[in-house]
Amino acid sequence: MNIEALTLFEEMYRKGSVSKAAEACFMTPQGANRALRGFEAELR
Repeated sequence: MNIEALTLFEEMYRKGSVSKAAEACFMTPQGANRALRGFEAELR
């Protein structure tokens, strides 16, 4: 499991938005979406 994706997921939960979480993690929204899709695939 990627710690960066887990941190991004936590930020998304706290901020309620992927774009705000991406900004907090110094990522682009597109990069954040890609990381979250990979994280979701790992959990399945």
